[in-house]
Amino acid sequence: MDDLCIELLKEIGYYLPGYQRGFLTGVIVVIVILFIIRIIYLSLRAKVKRCNGVAAGSDKGNMFVSAAAISDLIKALEAEFDGIKFSKTSLYRKRKKYSIKLIADLDNKDVDFPNLINHIREKIFESVNQNLGISCINKVDIVLKRVKSNY
Repeated sequence: MDDLCIELLKEIGYYLPGYQRGFLTGVIVVIVILFIIRIIYLSLRAKVKRCNGVAAGSDKGNMFVSAAAISDLIKALEAEFDGIKFSKTSLYRKRKKYSIKLIADLDNKDVDFPNLINHIREKIFESVNQNLGISCINKVDIVLKRVKSNY
């Protein structure tokens, strides 16, 4: 690295004594290392972003399924579950992994909520895979917004 700096300085027209060349080499090495660390940090820190849909491809062509289509499919599943109403559905992406966030209202407080949530998740995965052919959704987060009581 020191030889490279000397050659670079000769090309520019500067001559530095030995101790200054060493200092300059150290500064350049530190800058390069910090730059590499920043690139690694930025590549590992992928944010979860809201997305407009899922692209699914095959040998014969590509298909894009919008987030609205996925939301409509999930809304159609609402009739299969008693005591819960889906308020909002959002689609998120982190690298090549997709997740669905479902906001729901519980109408009946006597429902076994954890069991119901697991059943809803399984049904969403199954219907999205069967009806739309999308298998890259790996997570369904369900947020309980409110519980309406019968009183």
